[in-house]
Amino acid sequence: MRKWIITTLLATSGITMVTPAAWADDIAAAEPAKDAAAIEKMTKMFSDIFDNKDATPIDPARLTLAQTTTAKIMPDGIYSRIMKDMTDKIFGALFSTTNGMSDLEISLTTGVDIDSANFDDAKRQAVTAMLDPNHKERSTALASALNPMFEKMSAAIEGPMREGLARAYARKFSTAQLTELNGFLSTPTGSYYAAESFALQADPEVMQAVFTSLPQMLGDLSNPAGIEKGITEKMAAIPEPRKLSNLDDTELGKLADLLGTTVDALKDFSASDAVLTAEEGMAEVAADDPFAGDTGEEPWWDRGNWSEAERRKIVDLEIKSNKAAEQSDTAQSAYTDYETEVMKRVRDRYLAKGWTPPAKTE
Repeated sequence: MRKWIITTLLATSGITMVTPAAWADDIAAAEPAKDAAAIEKMTKMFSDIFDNKDATPIDPARLTLAQTTTAKIMPDGIYSRIMKDMTDKIFGALFSTTNGMSDLEISLTTGVDIDSANFDDAKRQAVTAMLDPNHKERSTALASALNPMFEKMSAAIEGPMREGLARAYARKFSTAQLTELNGFLSTPTGSYYAAESFALQADPEVMQAVFTSLPQMLGDLSNPAGIEKGITEKMAAIPEPRKLSNLDDTELGKLADLLGTTVDALKDFSASDAVLTAEEGMAEVAADDPFAGDTGEEPWWDRGNWSEAERRKIVDLEIKSNKAAEQSDTAQSAYTDYETEVMKRVRDRYLAKGWTPPAKTE
């Protein structure tokens, strides 16, 4: 549950911080070498998208004026301040109350929506004592782990963003305009505006307005079937892209020359089946799942039909899996492997006795 909330916290902060937080779980789960290569490739891709090497060179004197402008608009530490203000509010709402678990934590744990007006401190403390008696310590520990991460993110992005902002100002404003703008920013009102203007992006008034627009922004996403239908209709008349397996040896040879690789390398990649269509991916998952066609009503899904020793072992593995979920996949693999093994045995016993699924009722 907390992993989901932390990812949400990262993603919500990303509204202002412009960070790819939606990839947090994928990055955390990736192998270090592959992760580094993926990040390098992604960085190059975005660098190429916003490439400006062919732009007119910026006059150094004009850039100096722009740097003065952005130093006032984006002073040192402003990103840390914005990030801290946002995460303190979000973190407080998600985890922290002075008397125990937050409404969201209780709701995610129990499935019950909390009516704050009728849920007093005594009830909150009693629920917390039952569900998470160490809630205060846990929240404090989580905050102490997250805060340095957010500070590091802020420090990493602030300098490059200020530099990029200065270059953008130097391109958008003339020397005379920058001089006039810097004169205004040197006045009391201008100085106050400069110090606050960047931070206003994360002001509660702005964030409240942004979130009130979410229903309209996400309205279409509530109808995935409609989205899929629209995409299908648009794509229907367009031939599918070709895969490497669709190319003959002559075409593979030309492609290899163009890409600076070999035909054998392309064939190896094609054989690895690195790219699957959605339908192929689903078929592959189903092929690996011995219970893909089950409804869940079969007797082997009911652990009451397992032996006592089998039930004891699966419960033990389940507990170990839950405890180790964030550190290792070992227990999870043992749990799922043993569950599959037992269900196969129980299924075989029932099928050997002539069990058949009950007739479906309309």
